[in-house]
Amino acid sequence: MGQQFQFDWGEANIVLKGRTLRVYLFCIQLSASLMRFVRAYLHEKQEAFLDGFVHTFEFFGGVPTEGLYDNLKTAVQKILKGRNRIEQETFLALQAHYLFKSEFCNVRSGNEKGRVEGTVGYIRRNAFVPIPEVQSMQELNDFLKAWCLKESERTMVPNSKETVAQMWENEKGYLHSLPDQVFEPCKLISCQVNKTYLITIETNQYSVPCKFVGKDVWAKIFVDQVVIVAQNQLIAEHYRSYERHQMFTNLNQRCTRLLIF
Repeated sequence: MGQQFQFDWGEANIVLKGRTLRVYLFCIQLSASLMRFVRAYLHEKQEAFLDGFVHTFEFFGGVPTEGLYDNLKTAVQKILKGRNRIEQETFLALQAHYLFKSEFCNVRSGNEKGRVEGTVGYIRRNAFVPIPEVQSMQELNDFLKAWCLKESERTMVPNSKETVAQMWENEKGYLHSLPDQVFEPCKLISCQVNKTYLITIETNQYSVPCKFVGKDVWAKIFVDQVVIVAQNQLIAEHYRSYERHQMFTNLNQRCTRLLIF
């Protein structure tokens, strides 16, 4: 109880604002109670990987002792002999914050975490058939959260007289407590402000106050937000764009988008 979870990414199609697109599913299952959690993202980048854990632990109401993973690049920097790994610094920071440890499958041995791999297929065949039609990613993730809870109430744990929800309620008592502060699930990069007081992130440009022209600032890149800091102070915030070659400027505390030619 409360010992292990297994993690894997999956993929599925949705209809977002009338447009069909592929989303990436952050899937976790507790090994004891078999409680599932799934959250959808537009990519599998580092910030989505970290963000998924923050939401997962909040959903579970605590933190298991360890997680079992494939050798994905967002977690592993270098594969050593046996099960030894040099892990990504941000992933190590996440583990230190929530006080859990990671275990990795042997290379080309994803079957070692077969439970969650089966879960990925189950989620795709059930939560995404028919294809969900939503107006936002938040609407989709609210639906997926409710689906996980509903499934837990109707599914029995094998060789048990309890539902997944009932056993999960018992397992919560074995999880480590959540820390007082939430981990910041972001990628941190250094940027230089150009003469038009803009910084560039993944082809898009975001404005900062003009007094920072020519100076180096730090950008915290979250799944849905770009936060810019300098001298330990917040200087600008923007919604993150997944389009290309866009300009975002703050005018009267509103975000205005212009095309970059």
